[in-house]
Amino acid sequence: MPNPPTPAIWFVTGTDTGVGKTVVSAALLSRVQRQGIAARYLKPIQTGCTDPELDSDPAWVRWATGGSWRAADAIHTWLAAPKAPSIAAALAGMRIHPADLVAWVHSFPGLRVVEGAGGIRVPIAPGWTMRELAQALKARVIVVARPGLGTINHTVLTLESLESAKVPCLGVVFCDPENAVPQAVREENAAAITELTGVPVTGTVERLADPRNLASSSPEAITRLVGLLLAAAKDSPKNPAGRRAEDHTQGSSLSMRPRS
Repeated sequence: MPNPPTPAIWFVTGTDTGVGKTVVSAALLSRVQRQGIAARYLKPIQTGCTDPELDSDPAWVRWATGGSWRAADAIHTWLAAPKAPSIAAALAGMRIHPADLVAWVHSFPGLRVVEGAGGIRVPIAPGWTMRELAQALKARVIVVARPGLGTINHTVLTLESLESAKVPCLGVVFCDPENAVPQAVREENAAAITELTGVPVTGTVERLADPRNLASSSPEAITRLVGLLLAAAKDSPKNPAGRRAEDHTQGSSLSMRPRS
């Protein structure tokens, strides 16, 4: 499979914190690497972290994907307080400079799977949220959401925020680590989100006993997701805020366990 067109940056955000962004990021990274695409995972800002090699999202992604890279090399700024980046930085007596984050991400070659912190409107610095970071990176966004009650409102608001800033979204991925939401409910919510926004919901991340099987545990579902993302990356410049894709909703489930 050929490399995706530039700009080759996928920005993984969520409707909330703890929604499953890290697992989706790891699944994307593992699958595209197995397809021969040069790719790396990056986390520009990590909060709630005192040792990147032990208690960071990159450390988990490295473990889940069988990587040998240093987790610290995948983080630009890490902060101890488990708070929004701007607040955690203030508590540490420092200020985050978004231009430095942008330059850092752009310094890496190939496809970059960039995981944000929290949701798309989490503050980074004065005038900057995760949305502005994704915009400055010229990234294509993937939104991770919960599949149950309340997700229509949360997801549509996230997608509308992206659209208002003309930040292209490739799709929405549900995450259900406890397999608690019936498939019929997932499908209803997926259909409603796409009807309201035109953005496809490409599947659901479910439980898996061993996350290290990310790429091989459900190959058809994961391959389908990556295929949709690569196809959307080619199409998205024609429709940068998203595209009508009803036939891509109610996608098959991806079986894996989100990071706790």
